[in-house]
Amino acid sequence: MSYEQKYAKAIAELKNAGLVRQEYSPDKNFIYRTFGVRLRPPYYFEFWRSVLLYGGLLAVGLTFSSWLIGLHPRTIEGKIFFLVFQGAFFGFFMTLINKNKARKHKLSRWEDL
Repeated sequence: MSYEQKYAKAIAELKNAGLVRQEYSPDKNFIYRTFGVRLRPPYYFEFWRSVLLYGGLLAVGLTFSSWLIGLHPRTIEGKIFFLVFQGAFFGFFMTLINKNKARKHKLSRWEDL
């Protein structure tokens, strides 16, 4: 089955589960899909890819925001530790929340669509 068919089935399943559009198709997915990136809906990510995606996005966001407002640790090691810790913490817990919601709504796996 092609990616587009799986994606359509996943969106239909998420709509039937009663999730709002921003939960199953966030704006970042729309932007990625516009540029041709084949990204699954958040509830169908693999665990560690989800951790890396959420954590990486947070780390990039924190880097630019801390640079803009002038808040940054004195050393580069401190900054790297701060970004890795915050990114891993945020990514891990966002992934746990998504997996818990997927289990609660009895969503199928991406491979089973």
